Amino acid sequence: MSQRILKCTVCGGDHSIFHCENRCGVCHGDSRQCSCNERPPQKRKKTSKSTASSQQPADTSHDDLKKKYESLQKDYKRVGQAFQNQQEQNQELTALLEEREKEAEELANIVRNKDEVIKNLERRLLNAKKVIAELRAEVRRRDQPAPQEDPEDPPASQQQHQQTAYIRVSTHSLANIHERYDQVLQTMKENRCSMACAFRLAGCPRSTLRDFVGIAELKKVDSRELDLVLRDQGVTSVQDLEVVCRKRLRRYIPVMSNMRREGQLLPMKFEARFYE
Repeated sequence: MSQRILKCTVCGGDHSIFHCENRCGVCHGDSRQCSCNERPPQKRKKTSKSTASSQQPADTSHDDLKKKYESLQKDYKRVGQAFQNQQEQNQELTALLEEREKEAEELANIVRNKDEVIKNLERRLLNAKKVIAELRAEVRRRDQPAPQEDPEDPPASQQQHQQTAYIRVSTHSLANIHERYDQVLQTMKENRCSMACAFRLAGCPRSTLRDFVGIAELKKVDSRELDLVLRDQGVTSVQDLEVVCRKRLRRYIPVMSNMRREGQLLPMKFEARFYE
């Protein structure tokens, strides 16, 4: 294999041009024949006028600094006032949000218990039909001619009136009163809601139960006492029965307070004159 022969193009020697002693550093020719200076031309330093112009001294006066400081103070006060107003608005929005969350929770309870409300309404409708049937039977019975009375017998009209009054009090009104009271109390326990919400879920107006709460609570506290009141011949209407029951409940006030705390009675509050 033949070796490559090196030959300098400057002096013609057996070496490369990079190792030639006669190579000019400027034009890379023969330094013995060229007139170039061996020193490479030095690069001229750039003297930028823009650098000098950018380093001009800041000639801001004292008045300008004072104006800027006052402007910054005004901006600071304005930002502080805006932050305070925003904080008050956030508090109002937070309170409004909590109120809306409570309303949404009550509405959610209503939606969850709509099936139960429908069943309660159907049950009340059936009870109303039963009451109507009983009233119609009572009207038909009253329309029948009364039997001839013997002079020796006691006045049957008075006895029949007392018996009719007892039947009217016991069958027509008391069942509805006790059922509504138990229904509201059960709804309040199951849904863990307020008493007003329980009345709304049960579909029972509060006024209809409040006027006869003495009858319902006397049965809860002492049912035997209610039976004794019903046997009283002086009680001929539901209103009279309510008055007597309130008077009988006066001695059960401590017991009723414990029962209200335990959830056995509705959390209603009455003054002392209520039981008079």
